[in-house]
Amino acid sequence: MKKIKFILLFFIYSLTSLASQLVINSEPANAIIYLRKSDSDKLVKFAKTPYKGKLEDLQNIVGQTAFTIEIKKVGFIPYRLLLANLKSSDIKLKVSLEVNNDIKFTQDYDLLVDDLFDVQKFVRTKDYSTALEKLKLLDKKFPYFSIIDELRASVYYLQKDFKRSLAFYRSAFEKNSKNRDAYKMKNYLEKKFNLTKKK
Repeated sequence: MKKIKFILLFFIYSLTSLASQLVINSEPANAIIYLRKSDSDKLVKFAKTPYKGKLEDLQNIVGQTAFTIEIKKVGFIPYRLLLANLKSSDIKLKVSLEVNNDIKFTQDYDLLVDDLFDVQKFVRTKDYSTALEKLKLLDKKFPYFSIIDELRASVYYLQKDFKRSLAFYRSAFEKNSKNRDAYKMKNYLEKKFNLTKKK
């Protein structure tokens, strides 16, 4: 009888020791892990990354062997993964969450504004070459912002390079027809120096 109990206990221990492990890491960390039944839209908040535990625990929470894991963090695109009928497989997830495009645009815009303030400082101290170099780099990163061409035009104007100044005022106006300052300066230079655009 003792021998049977020992065999039974050994069998139970073997099953528990072979239980599937689930490891979830995310970059950035502290993302929230949600669970969702395969036939439901309802999300159940479960844990935060990094997470390590038994896959069986997750299956018990949702009451199914097939379910979706959703990893979310504010400012990032959610990551989703469907797990189905996994019995003896260890799973290690390393998730790199992508920045939400709207958030990324805002972050880039903040950096642009900071750089434009730097450009204005260079202009005030008459360091025109550094200002133009910085504006050239900004134009590569933000090719559709008319303010960059308008500032380049202003720097060339201060250097009395009126042809280049006009070219950049025209470019600024082409990028944004509502840029009134660029439009006024474009017209002013065209009239003052008789620099009408060739057709």
